[in-house]
Amino acid sequence: MSNRFRWALIFGMAVVAASGAATRGIAVRETTLPLALVALVCGAAYGFRREPAFTLSLNALAQISIFSMAFVLLTYLVAESSRPLIDNQLAAFDRMLGFHLPALVAWRNVHPWIGGFLQAAYNSLLPQTALVIALLGLTGDRKPLETFLSRMVLAALATLVLFAFFPAEGPFGKYGLAPSVVQQHYLEHFYGLRGGGWRQFSFADAEGLVTFPSFHTVWAIFLFLAVRRRRWWIAVPAAVLNAAVILSTMTTGWHYLADVSAGAALAAVICLATASDLEERSPRRTISGAQSHRMGTSPETPRET
Repeated sequence: MSNRFRWALIFGMAVVAASGAATRGIAVRETTLPLALVALVCGAAYGFRREPAFTLSLNALAQISIFSMAFVLLTYLVAESSRPLIDNQLAAFDRMLGFHLPALVAWRNVHPWIGGFLQAAYNSLLPQTALVIALLGLTGDRKPLETFLSRMVLAALATLVLFAFFPAEGPFGKYGLAPSVVQQHYLEHFYGLRGGGWRQFSFADAEGLVTFPSFHTVWAIFLFLAVRRRRWWIAVPAAVLNAAVILSTMTTGWHYLADVSAGAALAAVICLATASDLEERSPRRTISGAQSHRMGTSPETPRET
């Protein structure tokens, strides 16, 4: 997927999200800070346009910022669906595999240090994303970074479609597990939207509403794949941390095993669809190629004198 086409998809998501909220009479609040940050990033990208590494990093940061805002708002619009919840089917799938999520949550509760680590892993996706963008962007590793961004956008669009047809409240609701403050907040938003009474959206107060498939699982897989060819002291910790992210989606009570399985399957499909986008290049070659392009020469061909 080209950078231009990816921008078109992201702006299309933003337009649909904004127009959908306006059409349904949903007031969008607390937009000043996120929009100001996006404007700052875009302005910085323009200011560093002659520096390939900075331009690559800031372009990626701008895309992921606008994409995230549009995606979260779209999940709120989709959550207004009155389709029946599929929690019974998801729980049945887990039982068929011999998996009982409340038992896993109970195990976590008697191992608080493990639970604390998994909770931290669950909350690590945003910092991880910033680090991956900085690592790949500032070293000029263009293709893995652009492939990561393309996969995130495509997976988000597929997730929205699945969420529209297969809504679920999550296992902490289904099994009557004591919800955390964030989960209680999520239930208020989710059922408020399904009941038609929720008419305000705030970026400062938004929750992730998708439980099936697990977008945390998709995101964690893509983060690892983005750095898997890096040195072992980057790739191995990334593998361990993102495996913990996937496990934490269940130990926190947010997702069934069925959600995680669906997320992994979706990630696999998106990876197959974007396999041709990924051409591995060394950071040095990528940066030198961009610099040579500005000078009108090929990175493989010596400049004639």
